[in-house]
Amino acid sequence: MSDTSFLFYDSQIYNDKLYILSEDLNYTIFNDLNKNPKKLRLKQSNSVSEKIQNEKGIISGVQYLAGSVFVLYDYVKNSPVDRIRERREYDLLTGKELHVIPLAFKSNKEMIRFFLTK
Repeated sequence: MSDTSFLFYDSQIYNDKLYILSEDLNYTIFNDLNKNPKKLRLKQSNSVSEKIQNEKGIISGVQYLAGSVFVLYDYVKNSPVDRIRERREYDLLTGKELHVIPLAFKSNKEMIRFFLTK
């Protein structure tokens, strides 16, 4: 399969291929024969990468819909009450970022989850 290790985050079957997402936003894509896996990285600008680093951003959820992957980021820079979240949509075939929706949530409890329907 692969001789490279990674931290597994999520997996999905799309168009008869298995997409395995690592915590660093890299996909390993296997066809039905599991031969010659392809690699795909969800593309981020330097400013997004810096925001994730500086504001202690983590992936809080992943959803798939119609060729897109939606990643929910949770930023807890100062305290849980001041957390900010954003949902980023990426093209599952190219890794290109398509849309960003910021979410503000003022509470010390973990309450945000998301569900997508077509």
